[in-house]
Parts: sequence; C-alpha cells; structure tokens
Amino acid sequence: MRTLGEGPTALSRKGSGISLAASHRERVFARPQFAPTPGSVRPRYKHLEERLSMRCLAEHLRKRLPRKDVRWRSERDDPPDFWLRVAGTRFAVEVTKVVEILGQHPTRYSSLGLKHLYTYELPRAIEVRARDHGCLCGKYWLTVSRAPRIDRTAIVAKAAQYIRRTKQDREGAAVLLHKDRSGILEIQKHSGDGASVLLATWARGMKWEGLIRDQLTALLEDCVCTKRRKLEKKGVPLVCSNIVLVLDDEYRFADLPIYLECIRQVQGVDWFHSIFWVRSRMTPGKTTSQLAEVGCFLTTKEKGWASSDQPED
Repeated sequence: MRTLGEGPTALSRKGSGISLAASHRERVFARPQFAPTPGSVRPRYKHLEERLSMRCLAEHLRKRLPRKDVRWRSERDDPPDFWLRVAGTRFAVEVTKVVEILGQHPTRYSSLGLKHLYTYELPRAIEVRARDHGCLCGKYWLTVSRAPRIDRTAIVAKAAQYIRRTKQDREGAAVLLHKDRSGILEIQKHSGDGASVLLATWARGMKWEGLIRDQLTALLEDCVCTKRRKLEKKGVPLVCSNIVLVLDDEYRFADLPIYLECIRQVQGVDWFHSIFWVRSRMTPGKTTSQLAEVGCFLTTKEKGWASSDQPED
C-alpha cells in the first residue's frame, strides 16, 4: 500500500477537477486543507460520540504500541472525520454507526433515534415538567423493555404525577407508564438524594442468532459501501491512502465474536487499511467522560495493531 512522505499535502478543488500541492513550510502534523463545499462544513466541535470513538481507537493503539507516538485531531470539513498519526505515519479516520432500522415507512425509525429518545429526550422532558411543578425530589429511574411506541406528552404527564405522589418518599415501587405489543416503559424512585430523572436500563429483547448474523452482515456491508463512496467522492484516497473505518456499535444484539465472523462475509473490506469496532456503555449518573469503552480491530493490514488472539489480514 502506498505511503505518503513527511511533506504535508494540501487538497483544493477547481471546478470538477482536483489539484494537489505540497508545502514544505508547514509542520509535519499540519492539516490537509480540504476546500469546503456549500453546506459541508460541520461545527467546530464534532459530535461527542464520534470523539469518544476516536479516543477509544487512540487509547487502544497506545496500549498496543506503548513506544510509539499516537496523536489525533478533528477535521472540520469531513470526510474524513479525524486525522491520526502513528509513529509518523498518517491515517484518515472515518467514524460511522452500525444502526438497526426498525419498522417500515412512514413509521420507520432507527435504534439510534430510540436511544436518543429514551436516554435524553424523555428523561429531560419529565424532569423539566416535575421541576416546573416543584415536586422533583430524589432520583428517578426509567426502565425500557424492547421499543414501546409512546405518546410522549401523555407519558410525561403520567410520570410527573408519579413524582408528585412520591415526593416525600425515600424510595418507591416501580410503576407502569406504558405497555403495548412493542414494549414496556416503567418509572421508579431510586433514592431520596438529588433531583434527576435518568434511563436505568433498556432491554432490547431477543433475536434468533441466524437473524442477527444476516442483519449484521447487511448493516456492515452498507457501512463499508456508503463510507467508501463518500471518501472517494471527496478525493480522500488521493491525499491519504491509509484509511481507518471506525464502527460505533449501536446494534447491540451481537458481541465481538459475531462481528468478527460477519465482517469476513462483507465485500470491499480490503479497501480500508483497518476496521475498528467500538462500543460505549452508559451508566445512570455517569458523565460522558466516565463512559466505559471497549474496542478491537476487526481487520487490519498493520502488524502489531491486532490483538494477540485476533488473526491479521
């Protein structure tokens, strides 16, 4: 595979063509400047979850390669999402989520959207309502089983009533907020300390192993193809041929061994230098800096990056 020299390369667009120009006055870790297209420039601070995934990749490499310098930074005009440098060699890093799509149009939604609803939107709405009523006293936990289809306004009102009734209690029994064929939603007062509403657990149900493998293989193939087209359209391979794809696991039905099996069935994996799998675990009451993260290379062309029990390509 082609490797770039130490001289940084700048990429600019003129019409439909692409021109490359090298500048020896820039620093070794200088930023490759992509000319932004209208609407393509993202906010200066990338989405927190993308940065957490990149941080997990960097920490994994530092543990595997303790004697080598590992640095990374964000790219404002993605793709790629980040630039990584390991012992002087530069890598483009693109982060994507492995997300299951639930339901059919027009009620189609993703597991990522459900995570945002149950983890952020719903607890926040209940907390705001209870504070407005002056009855939020203690920690309240929400428990979700599978994916219930809820009327958020009705759920918030019902939860606020429960919080009002248990305001003076140290603890409270779990109360059913909603139940349908798609799942169950409950609320419980966990303790009398503090004043918050949090998602405690989300049990997403069960699936047959064969269905999990088929779904995961299709999801991985979509991630690989979509990101490759996006990177080639931007011309990233012309600037850096070492491209790492980071898969942020939001599927959650499959563990690492199944990912390792399914990735071997996906076409086009060899186009990437490496593919890294990462999963973050959220715990009630923990801040984003306290998230537990695990990661592993599913494929890699670099010796020393793979785990001792993981075969290299």
